Amino acid sequence: MSENQNLSNLNQNELDSSVEITSEDQQIFEQQKIVNMPIIGQVKRDYYDYALAVIQDRALPDERDGLKPVQRRILYSMYDLNCSSNNPPKKSARIAGDVIGRFHPHGDSSAYQAMVAMAQPFNKNVPLVDGQGNFGSPDGDGAAAMRYCITYDTYIPTNKGLMKIGDMVPASIIEKIHQYSKSETTNSNFKTSNNKLGVFEVDVNYDVVSLSTTLHKTAKKWIYSGFHNVMRIKTSLGYELIATPNEPLFVYNEHNETYSWKNIEELSLGDLVAINRKPLPFIYNDYEIVINNEKISHRLFGELLAISEMMKLEEQNSNVISQKIIDFIPSIVDCYDSILLNKVNNLSFNEIEKILLSSSAKQIADFFYGYQSQLDIHIEKKRNFIKTSNVQLAKLFKLILINYFGVLTGKIKNENQHILDEVNVIIEDTTKDDLATTSSSFGYDEFVINCQYTSNNDLNENASALEKDSIIDVEHIYHNYEHHVNNDEEINIDIVDTNINIEEDVPVNVEHQLYLMEILSNSAYKNAVIKQKNTVKDINQHWYFNDTVAEIELLKDKEHVFDLTVEDTHAFIANGFVAHNTEARLTKISDEGMFSDLENDVVDFEPTYDGTEKEPVVLPVSFPQLWVNGVEGIAVAMATSIPPHNLTETIDVTLGLIDNSNMTTQEILNIMPAPDFPTGGIVYNLSGFKEAIETGNGKVTVKAKYYIEDLSKSSKNKSKKKSINIVFTEFPYKVNKLEMIENLRNALKDGKEAQSINAKLTDWIVDVRDETDKNGVRVVVELKNNLGNSVSPELIANHIMNMKNLPLQVNYSYNCVVLDKHKNPKCKGLKEILLTFIDFRKEILVRKTKFLLKKREAELHILNGFIIVINDLDNLISLIKQHTDNKSANLALREKYELDELQAQEILNMRLQKLTSSELDDLRTKHQNIIDNINYLNTLLSDDKLIVNKVREDLVEFRNKFLIKRRSEVSYQDGKMNMEDFIPQEDCIVILTNNGFVKRLPVDSLSTQNKNGKGKNTIDMYDGDKIKMMLNTNTHDYIMFITEKGNMFTTKTWDIPEKNKGKHINHIFESISLDSENDKLVAMINVKDFAKEQYVVFVTQNGLIKRTSLENYKNAKAKALTAVAIGDDDKVVNVLLCKEQDQIMIVTDENIVNRFTIEDIRAVGRVASGVYGVKLSGNEKVIDSLIIDVNNEDLIYVDEEVDNLVPDEDGDVVIIGKKYRKDGTKTVKTLKTDKIDENKYLLVIGENGVGKKIALSEFALQKRRNKGVKLFKESLKTGKLIKTSIVTNDNELVITTEQKTMRINVSDIPELSRHASGSYIMKTGNDKVVDITVI
Repeated sequence: MSENQNLSNLNQNELDSSVEITSEDQQIFEQQKIVNMPIIGQVKRDYYDYALAVIQDRALPDERDGLKPVQRRILYSMYDLNCSSNNPPKKSARIAGDVIGRFHPHGDSSAYQAMVAMAQPFNKNVPLVDGQGNFGSPDGDGAAAMRYCITYDTYIPTNKGLMKIGDMVPASIIEKIHQYSKSETTNSNFKTSNNKLGVFEVDVNYDVVSLSTTLHKTAKKWIYSGFHNVMRIKTSLGYELIATPNEPLFVYNEHNETYSWKNIEELSLGDLVAINRKPLPFIYNDYEIVINNEKISHRLFGELLAISEMMKLEEQNSNVISQKIIDFIPSIVDCYDSILLNKVNNLSFNEIEKILLSSSAKQIADFFYGYQSQLDIHIEKKRNFIKTSNVQLAKLFKLILINYFGVLTGKIKNENQHILDEVNVIIEDTTKDDLATTSSSFGYDEFVINCQYTSNNDLNENASALEKDSIIDVEHIYHNYEHHVNNDEEINIDIVDTNINIEEDVPVNVEHQLYLMEILSNSAYKNAVIKQKNTVKDINQHWYFNDTVAEIELLKDKEHVFDLTVEDTHAFIANGFVAHNTEARLTKISDEGMFSDLENDVVDFEPTYDGTEKEPVVLPVSFPQLWVNGVEGIAVAMATSIPPHNLTETIDVTLGLIDNSNMTTQEILNIMPAPDFPTGGIVYNLSGFKEAIETGNGKVTVKAKYYIEDLSKSSKNKSKKKSINIVFTEFPYKVNKLEMIENLRNALKDGKEAQSINAKLTDWIVDVRDETDKNGVRVVVELKNNLGNSVSPELIANHIMNMKNLPLQVNYSYNCVVLDKHKNPKCKGLKEILLTFIDFRKEILVRKTKFLLKKREAELHILNGFIIVINDLDNLISLIKQHTDNKSANLALREKYELDELQAQEILNMRLQKLTSSELDDLRTKHQNIIDNINYLNTLLSDDKLIVNKVREDLVEFRNKFLIKRRSEVSYQDGKMNMEDFIPQEDCIVILTNNGFVKRLPVDSLSTQNKNGKGKNTIDMYDGDKIKMMLNTNTHDYIMFITEKGNMFTTKTWDIPEKNKGKHINHIFESISLDSENDKLVAMINVKDFAKEQYVVFVTQNGLIKRTSLENYKNAKAKALTAVAIGDDDKVVNVLLCKEQDQIMIVTDENIVNRFTIEDIRAVGRVASGVYGVKLSGNEKVIDSLIIDVNNEDLIYVDEEVDNLVPDEDGDVVIIGKKYRKDGTKTVKTLKTDKIDENKYLLVIGENGVGKKIALSEFALQKRRNKGVKLFKESLKTGKLIKTSIVTNDNELVITTEQKTMRINVSDIPELSRHASGSYIMKTGNDKVVDITVI
């Protein structure tokens, strides 16, 4: 039964709970036609209906196009709005509004967030939406809100001056808004009580200051966004903005030293917002001021306005102005034309604002120079300051100073107090003797805007000076712009410098502001920075200041709000703040991959939720979108989770299934070995992926990717000091990088627990920093220089990777629950989903073919009519001319030429130019082409193989056009995948170093040398590291690593790297952390398979020997095992692999060897201790052991009588090399060793490279606990005995010192007796031999 049926066919007895109803109740029900419906049953029915609706309409994807309904509706809406990749993007709010208004009856936030997710390249392997602007980041930054708007009075710096956003369109547009509002509005305060007009756009063309690598960008669209709640934000220096709560602003994060976008409603007091100081685009067209039909200069206008301000102040506040100033005013007035002065005096603020904001930068400087000059002249002592008695003018001056000259100004103090809103925009020098009197006499002391300009020499002063009365040199502004007019090629805008300490107060922002270097190369700005180096630190100094949020307020009244569309950056400056917007369009792959032939009736449409329109049930996707981009969704009682996969691999698997629907899982894995995540990483634990292919359920693990950066060898490191970093370049899918860094930094602070990893990290790590830039992810863990030889960077990296609070290894689950075409939820495997996709593509092609066939047949029908009549044109024309109306002519044509009504009408509609010979020839050609096309379409429909081939061709074409390389690396180290199919069999040498690094080398990479050679440096090691041991093995073998405490770990040889310095042993075994101090690795053995007829022999330094079946250790492939029980005073020195019939030799540090048979050691369980194999004396210790390989054909026994059979301490009768007959007689079978010893030698070598080979026959079989015989004569020449091995002259030997390796033929080594000291095999110099291996 389907899931739908399960939900709808509910148990009636369960739902309809019994309710006692009286006869009186029943009578009332019948009279009023009331239906008795138990409430419990109804609630349950409603719940199940809701659950089914969530499953079908919101949470689960359709298996055919891989989209959830909201995703499909977004894409179709963008398709319908013509938001293709070749067209300009549209506002995100417009798209989201279209989706929820027409198709999706849910909140706009759900639509917008779904669109954002489809646009994020770190979220989707193949983004389907091309997001323009801030669409979030892998660091957890949210996308900018889809609707972000500012109020009418907000000033925008443009190439046409500083403009209010409401004035950037014709007045008729504003009037249009008025018509839909309940109350009128004015330009100065654009507020209404209501708005019925929807969002609309107006084409504009302004250059605006933006956040970009070039100074200015073009605003192409002006948007009215409706009537909304707004908030006011103010900074400590008085900069102010009113905007919707979700307007994103550019905010500085002190902790991470980066900028990001943050909505106003998310801001907190004390946050740092960026105040722009880039100048607006220069206006070269001067604005003419005409007053009383007379043109006046900006300097004169400034003088007149200053006098006007003093006159108004005298009239309104004579009681607070000194007599001295009152006496000056008549003489000032007499200097100017009274009519002109009165005209200026009567100008409104809007008129003054229009004049100033329409003026060029030079004219503004000229205005300030004139305005200030009157204040200088009439206050007797010249000083640099500007005063105004008007708050509006003060705010205007403030905006002009920041936007035209980059001058930061302080907040307006006490601006709401009572003295007629008089405000002093003060620019004062350091002498304050007369200032207090003068300012007080003018009544300006309570109303101060603090402005700032200083020269470069003052850059080291503290930024807090902005909160005090400070200096601006207006004359300097004026003369600099005078210079600008005279020589456009050498503009000096050092006015943007302030007294900010760059090192302390303005952090560096590399990512967003590297444009400074580009600006300096532009001739118009080549002197933009005086005496400054072209460093990143200059950027903030000149273009941004981080101001503190001082006030945040939600206003009571709603306001009309507006927005701009800015090319590329989608950011612009509003009242000095950096604001942002987003837009979107379809990606190219969406254009070609999501809507193929949608216009050709290839999918069904269904009514929208309100029945007013129709929407596609499924999109006609051209590639397996579900498997490529993956999906996550949570429904009622079920969920779906499909990780993303590589596009190219997915299509290749699909092509394989087209050719062979019975394709095996292994064949699929050969093409697609693992999921592929857009953020990369290393994927392992791949058995879960195999399960997902087959069943739809499974789990894989993704870990971060890093490398070790050794800066000590860099050419840039002149000091050659040891400097090593762990550099992370890729993180698991959907991991928040900044949170990870923060957690690691917190771990560094927590070093209290002696046994904790955090404490060790504190000893190892200097710093953790994020150096990610446009070139890619780069998180640097800087290590200390004095780590010593016992701690390697790989070991530290392994500890970091395994820290529980760091998401550096993350599991991703498969639960492939999808909706089939009947909207039933089902869990399907990869193979089944792709087979469904193939059937869907075949269905699309069949429907398209039928649609085109019908269309072509209709065209042919019309053309058939033309073909009938074109050979009888004269009679045709004559016939038509005989009739006075269309109807009768149509009927006549039908009767004469046997046409139908449609054919006849098309002939009547034909234009005369179609009767030319060339047009008639084209008509005949077109007729034949349509016939040929119809024949092709009919053939296509009749042959399923042709349909399949066409589906294949389309997929191949799509694959080749959008080829995508795999991003995630695949690791097979878990051993659960059969990697032998991918790895060539190759003999190799595995080398282990003292610091725990392991590396493999192809045997062929070691060249053979003659006896007494010096050896070669074969591997690159970290400083201070040395070779410890080596092993001859094959890439397909297992390697078992054993520690001195008897712990065992196993991996495949191919998982040991060949490149660089190799890999630390702890990093090979992800879940294991080996302690190199307390439990050292002492042995490596190679294993072909874990056959039970093979045995592992453990030998300890105290002479204990234990033999256990190899089969008992097969689980060591997956985890660490305790291989042998070891006492506290003992440790493992060697581990060997053997057969039942083999023999063993035990070597001690007294250079004694004892030889006996493996049969003398009884096989025991895995955790047993073993028995003694050699008799030791005093402090004698076992240092080595070796196996003599014995074949069954070499076992030759002869009968021999023995008189004395004495049992040993275990009760066994032990006779050297003999088997005791169990029939009670004294006859035994004695083993002859001649065949075993034939052509075999015992090779020994000392630490100084002196060695020899001794005939194996010189070492007779003994009892297990015998003392043994001497095999090596130790001296200063030989050094200590290091290693022994059984060899033949056909073998080669690899000798390893702490630094070098040497390959030599065994035949070149001299054969000597047991008592000889040996000869030099290898010249070691100051080096020491550490190991040998036979190849």
